[in-house]
Amino acid sequence: MKHKHIFLLLIIIVLFLAVNPAFAAVNFELHYPSLPMVGSPENCAPNECLAKYISYWFTLLTYIAGIIAIISFTVGAIGLISPNAESHNEAKDRMKGSIFGLVLTLSAFVILQTINLSLVTPQLTPLPGAPGIYYAKGSELSPVGMSENDFINSQAHKDGYNQIVYKCSAGPALLVWLFPKSNLEQGNDLVNGGVRVQKIPCGGSVGVGGSGSFKMTFETPGIYYFLNDGCQGYSSEANTAPQNQISIPFAGKIRSIKIVNDSAGNTYYGVIFHDAPDIENASNCTYPVFSFKDDCINLSGLDPSSSFTAFSADIFTSGKNISSASGDGVWFYSDVNGWDSGNKSGVAYLSSNNISDSYSNNANAIRFDYTGAISSPIADRCDVKARACSEEDADPSYCCPCGSPADWKNVGCGGSIRFGGNRYIVTLFTNYKDKSGKEKMFCQSFKKDSPTLSTAGFLPPLNYISIIPIR
Repeated sequence: MKHKHIFLLLIIIVLFLAVNPAFAAVNFELHYPSLPMVGSPENCAPNECLAKYISYWFTLLTYIAGIIAIISFTVGAIGLISPNAESHNEAKDRMKGSIFGLVLTLSAFVILQTINLSLVTPQLTPLPGAPGIYYAKGSELSPVGMSENDFINSQAHKDGYNQIVYKCSAGPALLVWLFPKSNLEQGNDLVNGGVRVQKIPCGGSVGVGGSGSFKMTFETPGIYYFLNDGCQGYSSEANTAPQNQISIPFAGKIRSIKIVNDSAGNTYYGVIFHDAPDIENASNCTYPVFSFKDDCINLSGLDPSSSFTAFSADIFTSGKNISSASGDGVWFYSDVNGWDSGNKSGVAYLSSNNISDSYSNNANAIRFDYTGAISSPIADRCDVKARACSEEDADPSYCCPCGSPADWKNVGCGGSIRFGGNRYIVTLFTNYKDKSGKEKMFCQSFKKDSPTLSTAGFLPPLNYISIIPIR
């Protein structure tokens, strides 16, 4: 009985290695010796490996069964020498069983090989109609993983599988990054060449011959960064984080972006780029990029100087007709802590109906309502050293928001912001000229109440205001 258990354990180990050859080869560094009639399963083509391993282990088990039968026969023959009659009979039975087992094993193998050779040397043919991603060599297909770190030295490349086909009738596009070297090495020049990024629609294909490695992913909703204008050349994967620092190699080098929306889920992506890594504070920025359609946009069209360098991004999601669900609107106050200032502060209120899907306007078009308010002197709003801002001031954060009390009539001289809900993004902009005379745009975004704009990092005068309801 003990021998049966050992034999059963041996069979389990052999079968495990048969169905998991990669584990055997990698962890135990097992090399398969060549067997008569079937050879070795190593270095097989991708679409032939499983068939070769089945054939190899079927033949090997047949050999093992034959060897066990011969050993059993030999043990029985030795038992004939015993003078004990009972042992003598057991030895005869063992020899008969060994011969019968050996004949049965060999007969089964011969019969199977005679009737149908493919039963002992099976061949696998991929199903050409099954959806999926495949290596292709003419009409021959072989499954492929979502990445290959050393394609140039892979068996698939050696066997002539130099194309990837995306078989489907409907679904998202497939994005393929093709690297000139192994291990997804990017090289030094991503703008002018080196790495190719291909978008493959359903039923499409891409040649991978000559590539050192590749990776693939499906196109999903989000913001994609490109190092060239027109959404060409090297790109990122989808970016969806609400606030993030832009990673290398895109930090300071983005030339265009592609917006991919989820129209079925009423989720539309937008972004405001900043030239500082910390978007909590005011900095040079772009206008909000927001679209209800999939779109490609060059950053040069979003900045007055046409040379914007983005180091961080405030990514947001919105939707159609969601303004009322986002909150009750936004209040602007002429004083700090305007909602707690009693009758000192003027108020400008934009309801959810005013905002609709989005709102943008010049700041001086939004007038404060001072009905019942007591206008406080300018000294309450500016310290004694402050002065009126001029167009030449490079940094508006040190000057008085307005020249005189009479100028405190619009949101361009605002003091605080309050939200009627937590699902709006309010961005305040001002234009100025830097020391070299270039037009710049300075902004800060708010998603929660700001009791005072000066301590928030932004001090007016404002030129432009954008409000977008977000999800």
